[in-house]
Amino acid sequence: MENYLLDEKAVFTRFPSLYEAVSIHLVEVSPTMRVMQTDAIQQAASRAGRDPPPVSWHDDFQNIPTGLPTFVLAHEFFDALPVHQFRKTQMDWREVLVAVHDSDVHGERGFCFINSPTRSVAQAAYLPLAGDLTHRDCVEIAPRSLVILDQICHRIQTDKGAALIVDYGHSGDKKLTLRGFRNHQVCDPLEDPGNIDLTCDVDFSLFHRRITSSNLEVHGPEPQAYFLINMGILARLQTLMVNCTSKDQQDELFSGCEMLITAEQMGERFKFLAVVPRGDRKRALPGFTDLPGTPYAAGFSLRLATLMRERINEKATLIGSSYRLSSTMPLTQAPPRSVLNL
Repeated sequence: MENYLLDEKAVFTRFPSLYEAVSIHLVEVSPTMRVMQTDAIQQAASRAGRDPPPVSWHDDFQNIPTGLPTFVLAHEFFDALPVHQFRKTQMDWREVLVAVHDSDVHGERGFCFINSPTRSVAQAAYLPLAGDLTHRDCVEIAPRSLVILDQICHRIQTDKGAALIVDYGHSGDKKLTLRGFRNHQVCDPLEDPGNIDLTCDVDFSLFHRRITSSNLEVHGPEPQAYFLINMGILARLQTLMVNCTSKDQQDELFSGCEMLITAEQMGERFKFLAVVPRGDRKRALPGFTDLPGTPYAAGFSLRLATLMRERINEKATLIGSSYRLSSTMPLTQAPPRSVLNL
């Protein structure tokens, strides 16, 4: 986040009138996190030799000043909001609740998940929001997410602007995804309440319906790899590779790109969704339209990344190089053409 703000500021400084008109607002309810974010921004600015950008913090999205076009970036925001889980049983749909069981593996009292014995108030209120449940047996709904999404849509309708949502997610085809994280490792979400991070995948099919009903234009969700490649990450990589002064720098750059776009790592797990005002658009929305000369990103695999690395090690640059994709390449969808021009 801190590096993004600095990069944003660096771009805006090239356009003085735009830079003077822009203000940055962060929604963060935790005082501790605000301090950490302030320190991170200052440290990143110091490393980059720049002044930190002016930032305002808010407890709620509604507190952000209105009256000007607002551009919202929600990066790993919605996955952290509270969620209700519902499971289809032999009798009917039931909400998943937390209960106390007699003992855990250590002989102490602990928590467990159970199905509600009857229809709950939350089930009556929220389950209909999931839409067609014919082919689903588990659903997760985060009411607070929908409230904030509605607020964002209303802001775009009244003040113009756009929103880019980036998060773990799916298109309504996953089961229950609530999980805990401790020391960057997945753990039982009930393992140590209050002392672990909780996350839940975003159901982008629900977001898509919600945005469409607001009479706004929605693009995506698309896999992170698809978005980044069609935004030119490979062109950016080749430019940076040319300026590297050592093989270690090349390896670091390539590994970072590989992590972001390969299907086995972050390339498919993260999804990008954009919200813009409805209207006549002269050009396709960047990142959500195939960029000529790039592979279809949803299947960008480690095999392809390995071939790229070999090519880089040979010439220390991607400029002008090309090769044919193997017919056995483990792509989830074929590239738009058989020759990949890097």
